[in-house]
Amino acid sequence: MRYYTKRGLLTPTRNPDNGYKEYDIHALRRLKFIHQAREIGFSLKEVEEILASAEDGTSPCLECVK
Repeated sequence: MRYYTKRGLLTPTRNPDNGYKEYDIHALRRLKFIHQAREIGFSLKEVEEILASAEDGTSPCLECVK
């Protein structure tokens, strides 16, 4: 998760009580998508492009747009 966070693929929030990074359900779903995409052969660069297009609404993949 740290690696994906450093690459900008995951964005944790900080717990105000202890300063720890926390990942919400959206981040966990995103992590699952990243792992599944990597398992079927997508490069990390391709995953980044898919997620970027999903964020700006240009992805043809309905699952990505959600």
